[in-house]
Amino acid sequence: TFSAVSAPVQYAALAAYSNNHEVRDYVARCTRIHQACGEYLFRGLTELGIVSSTPQGAFYLFLDFSRFREELRTMGIYTDEQLCEHLLDEHGVALLPGADFYYPMHLYGARLATVDYDGEAAYQAALQEDIDDGFVERHCPHLQSGLARLADFVRSLGAAEDAVSN
Repeated sequence: TFSAVSAPVQYAALAAYSNNHEVRDYVARCTRIHQACGEYLFRGLTELGIVSSTPQGAFYLFLDFSRFREELRTMGIYTDEQLCEHLLDEHGVALLPGADFYYPMHLYGARLATVDYDGEAAYQAALQEDIDDGFVERHCPHLQSGLARLADFVRSLGAAEDAVSN
């Protein structure tokens, strides 16, 4: 068996690696969109009392729900897998359990994607407007909705009610 990178990918790489200002501008704008989404989610999670990794360029945040350990155990949730199943079934939020990434399952870790939006539509909007929290709310509504659903979850725990704004 033998294979090679297809011709279209080779041409794309040639354009990307050359000193092409259009490619640089595109990558810079996409980077700003991605950064705004990660920071928006990070701030919102922090306000909810959910500990998260600081966004540094990955397409996800790693969440730590261990602060809510007692409340979760009261609900019969003892592992991150059970937590993720509960969040999906009861709140419509899809997270990957930390155990899928070798995190001890009893520590309530989870991974949250920061890229649940229409990239082309967001890019086109970014050509016309500032990339800030309002941009994220207008053009990345799944992120805003997911954060609101996590706020509902935290409220349902009865813990940190004063940490939850809204």
